[in-house]
Amino acid sequence: MSQDNQQMFLAKIATSLVLLLNSIFLPNSIAIARQQEAATLQKRQSERYPNSHETKENALQKSISLYHRQHFRSDSPLVQTPIISSEFPEAESQVLITELVIEGTNDPELLEAIYRVIKTQAGQKTTRSLLQEDVKAIFTTGYFANVTVVPEDTPSGVRVTFQVEPNPILNRVVVRTIPERQGEQVLPQEKVDEIFEEQYGQIVNLRDFQAGILELNEWYREQGYDLAQVVGAPKVSQDGTVTIDVAEGVIEEVRIRFLNEENESVEGYTSDLILQQIEQKAGDVFNREIAQKDLERTFGLGLFNDVRFSFSVGSDPSQVIVSIDVEEFGSILDIAHTLREQHNKESNPQLRQKALSLYQQALQDYQLKEDTVGQALALTGIADVYRELKNFEQALSFYNRALLLWRANMAQLDESKFNYKEYTESVSWGTGVSSLQGIFADAHGFVSFRGNELATLINLSSLYRLLGNYQQSLDSLNEAKLISQNHGANILEAFEKINNSENLSTQEKEKLRFVIMSFLISGDWFEGLMNYGTSLVYSDLEQLEQSLDYRRRGLVQLKNGFGDFCGILKSLENNNPESNSEVDYLCNEFFPLVFKNAEDGEKLDFELFERLLRLLYSLPDESNITSPPSRS
Repeated sequence: MSQDNQQMFLAKIATSLVLLLNSIFLPNSIAIARQQEAATLQKRQSERYPNSHETKENALQKSISLYHRQHFRSDSPLVQTPIISSEFPEAESQVLITELVIEGTNDPELLEAIYRVIKTQAGQKTTRSLLQEDVKAIFTTGYFANVTVVPEDTPSGVRVTFQVEPNPILNRVVVRTIPERQGEQVLPQEKVDEIFEEQYGQIVNLRDFQAGILELNEWYREQGYDLAQVVGAPKVSQDGTVTIDVAEGVIEEVRIRFLNEENESVEGYTSDLILQQIEQKAGDVFNREIAQKDLERTFGLGLFNDVRFSFSVGSDPSQVIVSIDVEEFGSILDIAHTLREQHNKESNPQLRQKALSLYQQALQDYQLKEDTVGQALALTGIADVYRELKNFEQALSFYNRALLLWRANMAQLDESKFNYKEYTESVSWGTGVSSLQGIFADAHGFVSFRGNELATLINLSSLYRLLGNYQQSLDSLNEAKLISQNHGANILEAFEKINNSENLSTQEKEKLRFVIMSFLISGDWFEGLMNYGTSLVYSDLEQLEQSLDYRRRGLVQLKNGFGDFCGILKSLENNNPESNSEVDYLCNEFFPLVFKNAEDGEKLDFELFERLLRLLYSLPDESNITSPPSRS
């Protein structure tokens, strides 16, 4: 690896360390937000689906079923309004039927079907309502397009004539999509013919036809077109063609809706990114399988607590509006950080560009709120992106702006201008011991504000070196070393005072692991990075002896820092077996591999080192530590 690339990795590692520190100490930090959001999501989902382990696939199917219940009816197309001659009495008086006649067909099968269902018989009395029931019964046989009953008075009584119009011989079934999409329907004619093949050449029977319609609907379901539905009654032509209208579920519009935990609409930041994950567009027929992949792809961005689909009728009732309802994860900075992480995994420039845009938007938002911590974080994020883009001048500008704010924040902390109660509660510390607020503030201030200040100085040093300004590079590193040395003792002092305090409960003392970690991480780790960075500058200046000396010191400090960290991890109590396995792998296998040549001053394996940092995000977080581990 070239020294320029080493310097870039060094800057990335410094940033990763600060992200780790921020995840422990900063208000509204990534890790705290994620832990809280994950717990909230788990609780909300358990309330939403109390009787089962609900999957997103099940939730999607429920949304589809709800749409069907609300917007499709299953009225039978077989029963029509009976037509009875006006000569028949309106009142329910009974009349004697002396003759029963069927007109319109001589087909024995059809005649048998009629006589089998009607109740009117010659020699018996009937009423208007009974004749209406007979007309309905003839319709429900499915063989007839029209049925009329005509009663006539005769000298001996009433002659009743049922005039029927049989359906034609079925020659073809045609599916017509609504809205009409010539040549674009998803159902092939071959499938239609296959379904109705056994009925071709026979008199159209709309009752039997319903079985074919159900099979059509089932085919759509099996292919994933769950919003497709046969609508209305089949239309029978005299030439034997039956036309079926199908609303296939054409998407009129895809909308993004951002919701909060209470399902209320809120401002969102990632609509363009979400739409890039959605394969289905307006004009497509909605497909469940594609939608499920869209859902998984969108959720896989790691930006959302929840992603789900909902459906509503479009301006054209035969079309559907697909809404993608998302609950974004954490703050705008959390989203930007996650996008950069995704870019680092996938090398997707769109993700990095979106991250830059969100950092810039966050900066504006925090400026309006006069939130200097948020501004500093946003400026650092912008600088990080420009550094990755090798736009070093821009990166320098934003790092310098961030540096001023970190120092201003530290000054405010020193002058007791911060709301300590709000600050400590935001990191779940909240001891409520006012006499120790200064200790808390000093510990937190060093790790969060000083830690970011140190990382910014390391990043500035790396950029100055890459631009050939070696003196400023060394000045930045020396300044960082001085800050680290002056404040490292304060962390240990804070630890000792809190640990020996009689005003703190055991549970509160357990939280001292954060102070221990802050001391170890920001002490050895940062000084190790600074010494290693110094070695690169002297290497460029061809002062190889000094370069080797600083490299050796830096690697030993980094190794010691991780050794202490592993000591903490191994002293944790009540870890589950899986966590113990992770700690063993990290400390006994991966950690020695990264630093195997550190004592000899060999170059650090930066790729492995960065992987080592990433492993720290998944380590256990419970302990009963009461004193710092001794260094072997």
